[in-house]
Amino acid sequence: MPLTDFHNKIVALQKFSAAQTVADIINENGGYISDLLRRQLRSGIDGSGEPITLRRKGGVYPFYADSTVRLKEFKGQETGYITFHDSGTFYSSIYVFASGDSFLLDSDVPYFPDILLSSGSGDKIMELTQENLQLLSNEIIKPQFEIAFNLAFNGL
Repeated sequence: MPLTDFHNKIVALQKFSAAQTVADIINENGGYISDLLRRQLRSGIDGSGEPITLRRKGGVYPFYADSTVRLKEFKGQETGYITFHDSGTFYSSIYVFASGDSFLLDSDVPYFPDILLSSGSGDKIMELTQENLQLLSNEIIKPQFEIAFNLAFNGL
């Protein structure tokens, strides 16, 4: 009997895919992850923790052009730092896709490539900071991974 139990545990362990389990957890919690990025963008920082910048004629700047400031002030929006927030469509379109051992935060608005091109921060605007990655790991991935692992070996 003891060897049968040991054999069953080996088989269950061979069937369990840690990478797929983490990808599934990330995909199932896309709303939480997207919210982390939205808050990060609203605070004006990129995935490196640096201020988001804009690429315009003459260089890269950590502030809006005067005409943009006037428009944003009229709309009651933040003007002290770059947020990539105007109508809210971009923010509401942010989604997460996980596959294998990585995940991607993306947007399906047609002007998303323009946002990336206009950002002096580039793709970094769509990456989570180390602090947000740690929050994701501690609050979502680790607890849910432990549950999935335990369920895979339930009764063995």
